[in-house]
Amino acid sequence: MAFYQAGTSAGALIGPLLFTADQAPEYHPAIGGVLGVFVAMMVLLGVQIANLMWLNKKQEKRRIANGKSGVIVDRSMTTNVNIDSKTQEVSGDREEVLDLTDKRNDEFVYVY
Repeated sequence: MAFYQAGTSAGALIGPLLFTADQAPEYHPAIGGVLGVFVAMMVLLGVQIANLMWLNKKQEKRRIANGKSGVIVDRSMTTNVNIDSKTQEVSGDREEVLDLTDKRNDEFVYVY
């Protein structure tokens, strides 16, 4: 989220500098700059998707090494979880309700 905000702020600062009056009405250099940034953003999106796929494969190998199935079936929306109405604490010993990070929980899967 911080990178998104930084990119938005940078675009708001650089945008008026790209579109100068002497380039009017076509603004070819400015449009080329905006197109270049857009293409770079699409490349970075592809890199991020490849990274998430690699991390999911790594988690799958970790699950297999721990004696679990490599394929995860998400049942989180089909099971009941008990929540204490006074303390708002989740009860249960299932791994999906424990407060584990994605590095500690071998059943964590990135969604893309």
